[in-house]
This record gives sequence, structure tokens and C-alpha cells, in this order.
Amino acid sequence: MKQLVICPNNFHKHYEDTFSYGKLKFNGKDINYALIETEDTYFNPNEHVDKVLIRKKAFSCNYRDLSILLLQSERINNNSQIAYTPFGSEFSGIIEDIGNNVVNFKVGDRVICNGSYDINNNEFGLPSNGTSKELEIIDIGNIIHMPSKMSYAVGAGFTIGAQTVYSMINKLKLEKKAKVLLTGIRANTSLFALSALKKNNIDVYGLTRSKINESLFKKHGMKEIFNFKEEEGFLSNPSLYELIKKTGGFDAIIDPFTDSYFFDALKALKFNGKYITCGLSNQFDYDYKKISLNTELAALILKNLKIIGNCLGKTEDLREALDDFQKGNLYVFIDSITNDPIEFMNQSFINKNRLGKVIFEY
Repeated sequence: MKQLVICPNNFHKHYEDTFSYGKLKFNGKDINYALIETEDTYFNPNEHVDKVLIRKKAFSCNYRDLSILLLQSERINNNSQIAYTPFGSEFSGIIEDIGNNVVNFKVGDRVICNGSYDINNNEFGLPSNGTSKELEIIDIGNIIHMPSKMSYAVGAGFTIGAQTVYSMINKLKLEKKAKVLLTGIRANTSLFALSALKKNNIDVYGLTRSKINESLFKKHGMKEIFNFKEEEGFLSNPSLYELIKKTGGFDAIIDPFTDSYFFDALKALKFNGKYITCGLSNQFDYDYKKISLNTELAALILKNLKIIGNCLGKTEDLREALDDFQKGNLYVFIDSITNDPIEFMNQSFINKNRLGKVIFEY
């Protein structure tokens, strides 16, 4: 089987079955990677009774994978010349074998990962941090059938964005014509949110610090986009400031990057507004900011705001998203599809003009 792996410098000179080797630099550190051939994953139905063996058709990475890549690269570079580890957090594929206790899946079924996060039911999120392995053993609780209209490329970039966003929308309990602000609209979470909210008759607004194709976003239902400079904060945009002043603020804000937008968001919400977040922008080093909590948090209290944290979602959130996709109510933004490791890594982690998921196909 093939694997796209993190590896030491000059790995290809020491590992014979290397198809491709490259490196990228992020945050001042080198990340070496290679596409290699290895022995197939061992699977025994008598041993892996509640699991299945999946042959991946495609996989993708997410923002969370960057911190994992940096940690693994440092560990591997201090190890042997032929150490390696797969990476990646989403996949699509076909079941090649099943354990003896498996009844709801069969050989040949098309599946994607299920990242259900529900500690009360012993569900702890994504099944793997190494989805680049072409063959992998996965517990049946961490997979779900693909809809007939879903391609392998779309399936490989679906779970995290869709499951997270549908969980957040369900927690927000938005009324029709609610005004919702999406931060960081190039982020995959915000792209999924834009698509998911379109069917709900919601007025969606967006924030961005970069140049974008505004007509594309408006085509997908975004009412207005506000540009701003990072050092000035998003409330510095005159049009946005006037909108907040005129309407009292937004009913809800969906924010993938709470460390970037949180305090401005409190001021942008209306009375009884809701703020929900699912992540951090800076996951790579410590970032200290001096703030006055008395001043910044006053809005939270005075406006009766609700602050909600969200990690992934539940199986029912993913099922709802899959159902919407099958009905044509959920568009998935795909930036590119490739089988070239160098193109995949650069598009996934370096190209700031990327818009949507980057998919690696086997």
C-alpha cells in the first residue's frame, strides 16, 4: 500500500520504496514528506471483530494537522533516518474486509469518517491522525455510509467541516431572517457555514482580511462582505460599524478563530446575541496580548450574551449534513484534487489563495 508520510531530511536516500520526496517550511521549521510503498495493513476478522479494513480512495488535511505535522517532524528528525509517520484527518474509501461482529457494513461499501464527539456516549472524535495510509483499520463507530451522489473527492473533505458546522447551527437555534456574521470567510468552517445557512433563510455577512472574489461568495448567499486590517480590528470597517449601529448588532457570530475575533465579536452582537467558536488561529506558539478584561467583558454581561464552545459534532449532525448534500442543499468548496504530493502539500499548507478543500487521490 501507499502512504504519504512525514519523514527525516534526505529520507529518500535511505528508503528504497520512495516515489516522491519534498519539503516545506512553516513557522521557521522544515517539514519533510514522502510518498512511499509499504506492506499492506494486517487485518484478521477474528481479531478485529468490531472493525473494518478500508482502502482509501482519497484523503485531506485540515488546519489542525499543521500543529501535528510540526510536532511529528521534530520527533522524527531526532530519530532514525528511516522513521516515518502518516498524517491527515479525513478520508473516503471502500471497505475491503470486516470483523466477525460487523453487521451494518459490508465489503464494497463506500464510507467516510465519522468524527462524533460525545463524551457521555464514549465517542471521542476523529478515528485517525494518519488517514494518508492507503489501508487502515477503523472502528465501525467511526465510519458512515457515503450518499450515492457524493464523489470520493468530496467525501474526503466533508466530515470535519460539515459535522462541526451543523453542530454549531443546531446549537444556535437561529430564527428565520436572523443576521449572522461569519469570521475568516476563507476558512473551511466558514465556507461550510455559508453553504449550510443558505437553505435556512438567514442573512449571512462575512469578514475577511484578504482580497477575495466577492461575487463568488454572494453567489452562494452572502449578503455583504467587510474587509478590514488586522491591526485595526474588524469594527474599524465603516460600513460594518454603521450596520451594527443601525440594527443593534448581529443575532449570532460563527467564529473559527476565537483568539483573533472574540473581543470585537462581543461588541458586534445585539442584546441576547450568541457567539460560537470551534478553534484557534494560533496553534503553534504562545501569543500574549495585554487586555483589560473589565472593559472587554462588560458587553458580555450588559447584553446578556451567550458564549458557546463547539468541538466537532455528533453523528446526527453529520447525518443531517449528508442528507442535505444528497438533496442538493449543501455545496462543498473544493480547491483542487491531485495525486502529486508536492502540489498537495503546497496547496494544503502554503498557498494563501486556496479556497476550499485540497484533496489527495490514490
